[in-house]
Amino acid sequence: MTKRIIINITIGALLLAALAYVSNRKPSPVAASSQHKIDVIPVPQANGWGYKIAVDGKTFIYQDRIPAVEGNVAFTTKTAAIQTGTLVVQKLMRSESPRISTAELDSMQIVKNR
Repeated sequence: MTKRIIINITIGALLLAALAYVSNRKPSPVAASSQHKIDVIPVPQANGWGYKIAVDGKTFIYQDRIPAVEGNVAFTTKTAAIQTGTLVVQKLMRSESPRISTAELDSMQIVKNR
């Protein structure tokens, strides 16, 4: 019986510690956008385009290839790079994961979903 109480107290303490950690995390600088200047900057590559997301002039994300696409494939147009970078910023501002899916790229007509 005593062993069970110790295990329950330990599990409870771990859960409280995890909750405290999650509640004390600072939002990403992009999520607090009212205080920061955010830019999506197209970056020319040897074989196309990439983008970087700058927060207050400092690079926050550098993407030199199309995310979610296998291999080292650059964006074919400057517009496609900016469009994808803008979607990433929108996701971060909503405190979502910045991951881009092939379905999202397909809906923006950047790549065809296979």
